[in-house]
Amino acid sequence: MKQEKIVEIPLSNGKLVKGLVACIAFVAASIWILCSDQRSDNGIFSVPAIKYTIAIVGILFFGTMAVFYLLKLRDKKPGLVIDENGIIDNSGGLAAGFIPWADIRDFGTIKVMKQQFLVIEVRNPEYYINNQKSVLKKKGMLYNFNHYGSPIAISTNTLKCKLPELITLLEERNKV
Repeated sequence: MKQEKIVEIPLSNGKLVKGLVACIAFVAASIWILCSDQRSDNGIFSVPAIKYTIAIVGILFFGTMAVFYLLKLRDKKPGLVIDENGIIDNSGGLAAGFIPWADIRDFGTIKVMKQQFLVIEVRNPEYYINNQKSVLKKKGMLYNFNHYGSPIAISTNTLKCKLPELITLLEERNKV
């Protein structure tokens, strides 16, 4: 009996640090917008309610993302594990966990705001949505399902791997 190869794709600390720095910069810019007394006679910042809403949403969104990046920097588990049983996704905020090969229908890619994602089409999408403990993660997976046909959309932004390499690995493994 031949030994199956296990492929572990680690999280990229360099990419995580870049994401964290970008989030901190956006939080700082949002705080500056919130605290700035400068008035504008034109543009959306001339309406105080819009200005404050944009600043608060920026602080909340990018602050939450900064926490995510900090948690992922401390995470020592691989971002993806590919073996004879399936895929273990620990790559991002909407990580699906274990996805057995028998549940995978197809792989595809989507492009969202110049960023490409690997979409894994599964036979039982409701399982992955309902398996999320966080309401925000459930909503995120439901959004993915409604817009992209699957709750599982993996970005290589946090992985030490490029998307074409990942697709090749998955297609080769899925043939076994």
